[in-house]
Amino acid sequence: DELDSAMNYPFMEAAVAFLTGRSDAYALDHALQTLREHYPKPFYEACLNLISSHDIIRAATALSGAPDRNSVSRKLQAAYQPTEQDQQKGYFRLILAAALQMALPGVPSVYYGDEAGMTGMSDPFNRATYPWGSENEAVFSAYTALMRARAGSGALKRGLCRMGALSPELYAVLRWLPESGEQALLLINRSERAQQAALRPDDLPQGADGETPVEFSDTFSDLLTGETPRITNGELVTKLPPLTARLYRTMK
Repeated sequence: DELDSAMNYPFMEAAVAFLTGRSDAYALDHALQTLREHYPKPFYEACLNLISSHDIIRAATALSGAPDRNSVSRKLQAAYQPTEQDQQKGYFRLILAAALQMALPGVPSVYYGDEAGMTGMSDPFNRATYPWGSENEAVFSAYTALMRARAGSGALKRGLCRMGALSPELYAVLRWLPESGEQALLLINRSERAQQAALRPDDLPQGADGETPVEFSDTFSDLLTGETPRITNGELVTKLPPLTARLYRTMK
């Protein structure tokens, strides 16, 4: 009746570096594949995938471009405030990080208040009380949709997995259950410009099941927007706006 696991800080570091532009999608993929290769499958699938905790800067603050916590004093941390523009960008990136949490193998571990858009540098500035009634609505609604998708999807919870970089700006994760045909496809555009994506499953050769044959479902719909991508001769084509995630799922 318990889950013993490791808090997956390397995942957090790779995701934040990618989303803030300190690395690209190829570096993110290398980090994620290295993690997968380091753990036996049962342990890999039980890792707690987090982007915030009581020990580190809040994700919404780190993703707004905050300085490293070890490079500034506690006095400066207490006073740190990103510009309104940078914080808004941090919220967009936070939703992308949450989408990655929900799509990858492992156990999504959400630090209280991330779903409300809480901010703060490292301890004790990351431990404020929950903002009841003052949640960031865009962040909260996105988290609600993403967590419901994870909870209600066998493919996202226990499906086979392919993943990989499509360009320096675009990353993709494909999960599927061969027995039911259920599929989920995450596309992330971390760029501040719109990006065109065109891919087939074989463009994602990495992951635990990179050699397992699969074809895209023709009934995909994005859970956040309802958008349906164009799939022609097995190739999915879509355009992702800046700082956007698409989590396509097969429609029932």
